[in-house]
Amino acid sequence: TTNMQLWNAHNPFRVCLLLPDGYMVLWDYVRTAHLSAFNPLVRDVRDMAGLFYFSAGDQAHDRAESLADQVIDLMKAHGAGDNRRIAVDKMQLHGIRSLEARGLEVMDGEELTEKTRAIKGLDEIHAMRCAMHACEKAMHAMEAAVRPGITEVDAWAVLQSANFIRGGEW
Repeated sequence: TTNMQLWNAHNPFRVCLLLPDGYMVLWDYVRTAHLSAFNPLVRDVRDMAGLFYFSAGDQAHDRAESLADQVIDLMKAHGAGDNRRIAVDKMQLHGIRSLEARGLEVMDGEELTEKTRAIKGLDEIHAMRCAMHACEKAMHAMEAAVRPGITEVDAWAVLQSANFIRGGEW
């Protein structure tokens, strides 16, 4: 998905599960399935809005319990067999405890995630080149707008606007 990447880096409202048979489920911010509709790899998008207190408040534990139940059901349906291991990159503590309470062995998935992200295919290389081009164009627009008397906020606004126009994000 492409929505709120920076905010999500600090506020984990999104959960993605990749199952042994390749089936991928995304629990995303409520009513935002359209943000990943372009991606053929994400076959199932569910509403959640995170397990962190800012979003879930006093319902964080209940959300974690519901998520863990869904993960167990999905593992059974998509090839996990007797495997009770799950690699987790980042998750709130009550989410991990809910998975463990259902007999799953939660393993550190950060190394796996980072090593997987390091492998680039041709499509991703093309996407990176497009992103760099958009960034360069946005930087040139900001450079052209900078003049004596412009505020820093106005200069950054030019960059953000030029970036967004080209499909970029923060």
